[in-house]
Amino acid sequence: MSRLRNVPSLKAFMMRGEVLRLYRSVVRVSKRLDPAEREATLEFARNQFKTMKSVNDTHHIRYLLMEGRKQLDQCKNSLDQAM
Repeated sequence: MSRLRNVPSLKAFMMRGEVLRLYRSVVRVSKRLDPAEREATLEFARNQFKTMKSVNDTHHIRYLLMEGRKQLDQCKNSLDQAM
């Protein structure tokens, strides 16, 4: 019996890293928000990541990553302008 049965492809492994990097960035940026906004932002992000967890199509995942980065950049820009 092979232990390599559930090993993801290199592409899937790399994409998983990108998704985790995006999530960590959201958590980092949320630390700049006040506590109520931080909790709401993290809850929204958690729900989005959980909802999209079952997506397997590479093109769709890339699209979601692009949209997530765009939203994160907008949030960063808003925070930078507010300070």
